[in-house]
Amino acid sequence: TSNPKKRAFLQDSLGADHVVVATPDGKDGALLKFHGEVIKALDGRGADMVFDCVGAATFESSLRSLALGGRLVVIGN
Repeated sequence: TSNPKKRAFLQDSLGADHVVVATPDGKDGALLKFHGEVIKALDGRGADMVFDCVGAATFESSLRSLALGGRLVVIGN
């Protein structure tokens, strides 16, 4: 996931096939939602692997981004 300012950099400089922008969700905007964009980018299948380096704010969307049998790697939480 990325914020809009980093999106072009990631696509152009690092060769990312898809860059997903996380959007605030929930009453206070503390949760970040991005699973819909991931599913859309991968033609409805979901990701085989998701790396979550943020934690509580992204955990639910990370889980929802997974394909059946996909793996979620939580780093540094």
